[in-house]
Amino acid sequence: MILKSGNLQIRTVALIDTGAQISCVRPRMAQKLELKRIDEVRISGVAAQNDRSEGKTDVCLAFVGVEGLGDVSIPCQLIVANFAAARDEISLLIGRPFLAHFDLNYEGVAGRFSLEYTPANDLPED
Repeated sequence: MILKSGNLQIRTVALIDTGAQISCVRPRMAQKLELKRIDEVRISGVAAQNDRSEGKTDVCLAFVGVEGLGDVSIPCQLIVANFAAARDEISLLIGRPFLAHFDLNYEGVAGRFSLEYTPANDLPED
């Protein structure tokens, strides 16, 4: 995945969580991208493992792109949190709000997935 903010662009490893109602970015990556706080929310669950008191954390806006899909970048609200992940290099957790812009195909036997962007996914419903 590619995270973009202003003139900054960083390639990163992401974890896709089809059950997550939010998308998260680790604080270290938010600092590298100089993400600006647009809101503050109270969170619980896995993403609540943050350094802030009372379960509050920042919400930032970034553009998220998928390698191999050209110039497609989706604006995404990201919760800044130290979420649990098996590997330290995972700095982005992608949830359903981002995935709603794509068709996700998973091949269980082969252990691979693909995302297909269809501009019609971004059209408002009648």
